[in-house]
Amino acid sequence: MNFSRYRFIIPIAVLASSLLILALRGPFYEAFVDVSVSPPENIRRTDFSWITVNEWFLTQSHLIESHAVLKNITHETNEEKLRKIVSAKRISGADIIRISVKSNEQVDKSIKICEEIASLYVKIINKEEGVPVKEEIREEISQRKNEVLTVTINTLTKQQNRLKGELLLVNQKLQDYEIELSKLQVEAKILGDSQIKIIQLDNQIAGLNQKLAQLRTIYTDNWPAVVELKQKVEPLEKERLKLFESLPPAQEIEDRKNELTAQIRNAKTNIENIKAEINRTDNRLNSALASLSLAQGVPEQKINPPQKISPEETGFAFIINPATINFFPDLGTQFIYSGLIAALSWLALRMIFR
Repeated sequence: MNFSRYRFIIPIAVLASSLLILALRGPFYEAFVDVSVSPPENIRRTDFSWITVNEWFLTQSHLIESHAVLKNITHETNEEKLRKIVSAKRISGADIIRISVKSNEQVDKSIKICEEIASLYVKIINKEEGVPVKEEIREEISQRKNEVLTVTINTLTKQQNRLKGELLLVNQKLQDYEIELSKLQVEAKILGDSQIKIIQLDNQIAGLNQKLAQLRTIYTDNWPAVVELKQKVEPLEKERLKLFESLPPAQEIEDRKNELTAQIRNAKTNIENIKAEINRTDNRLNSALASLSLAQGVPEQKINPPQKISPEETGFAFIINPATINFFPDLGTQFIYSGLIAALSWLALRMIFR
């Protein structure tokens, strides 16, 4: 087989066939309804409202997909199948939940199921009368909330331990930097003292050489006074050379001192940032633990409609749009998988026929 001749046709054929197979096996269309949801005000006013609101939206998604809601759908579709085709998720941080039904059955059927679920959910959130199994729904919400809180606590505990580990490492690095800097400061002091000593020796040697030059204009090198001066100069020059050779590199010391000073400054900043993050994590963890203890320790009060409920304890919801249809909703993901299959097939054939 001439692989080079078909090197473009093969991956295109594999891509097209894989995409076709995945598309036929996946849902043909998706019916969805967007519901605008306002979380309770007492949740928004907490110190860590972002995590509380996220938890609340997670419980709402679980509620929509739960037995307490799906079993009340009057359309002729069993609950097990509904669990497979119904999904709910918050849309990118907005106060909107998208309820979707992905299916290969009739479009009208999916639309009716989606609209019925959305309508029932809005009634539950708005605490309207005549909503079935309120107590069961409340228990479902409580159970899901406890599950979310448990996951949140585990996540925050891991984050807390990670931050404390990072703090120990940064503190250790800071100590190492400070020890090295103190050693460099000692070396810098030795360098300064040695330089002063060399200057003193240079002055002594220069004075003796000047006298020696004057004597040599009158006497020979064997003259006792000349010999005596030469004997004085020689040890001084040796001492100066020894000091000069033992000098640490001045520029390297200065550069390293500047580098260590910057590293110490950065380490101290990191320590303050990590400590602040640990405090924030501790507060969030304590808040989550308190919420879980309250949820587990205080029995739920049964509410009999039409009892009034404070607007701070309940949310508010309304349907934004009627059911909308998307054809081949998973086409993007299916295209990516098909591309991977085509690429792997192309590489395998290239290795076989090269």
